[in-house]
Amino acid sequence: MMRHRISSRFLIAIFAIYSTELADTLNSTGQVEECGRCLTSECVKAVGCRAGVVMDQCQCCAVCGRLEGELCDPGSNPDLVHMDTADVIVGAGRCGDNLQCQIVKDQQEEAAEKQLRAVCFCRELEMVCGSNGKTFDNLCQLMEHSFSRDQANQLRVVSWGPCETGFWPNVSVQTRGGPTPVSVTSWVQIFSVQPHHSGRYICSAVNKY
Repeated sequence: MMRHRISSRFLIAIFAIYSTELADTLNSTGQVEECGRCLTSECVKAVGCRAGVVMDQCQCCAVCGRLEGELCDPGSNPDLVHMDTADVIVGAGRCGDNLQCQIVKDQQEEAAEKQLRAVCFCRELEMVCGSNGKTFDNLCQLMEHSFSRDQANQLRVVSWGPCETGFWPNVSVQTRGGPTPVSVTSWVQIFSVQPHHSGRYICSAVNKY
């Protein structure tokens, strides 16, 4: 009688452990993914991650986070956990540093019906000025470029907003009076033009009188 009681408890314990492991393998779409036992010794080292590292869906190994604009797992966003994602195109990974998985409509014009996609978006939308003197659309793009560099040349945020213009020795701005009375004409001269000089130039003038 005692043996039967111990055996029953043992089976219940095994069932409880199995149920817990099975619950952990359910993703946001309700599909079961076999994670199995976590053996960190078998994890492949995540290298070259331009959005930092995150834990995989089994919470076992560190993997590269998804970049801005890439498909992601909506279950990684607490606000989307209870959302029906049956008709959403999703990815298997989690977004990287300062990124969040959001559901948006596909912007492809050729699509007859707009598809819903789970895509990584940057949490910070303001432009930033990097320590390399270049303006980035947001913090995530700066970090992506920074992760691609070696440790000694990591980028940092100098200021929020676009970088201020500096002095270019090969760029000259000229002005002269005319062609009509009480008017001034101005133009820009660029010597030894290079591809990085391409862009949109805006003339701004103020009359101090």
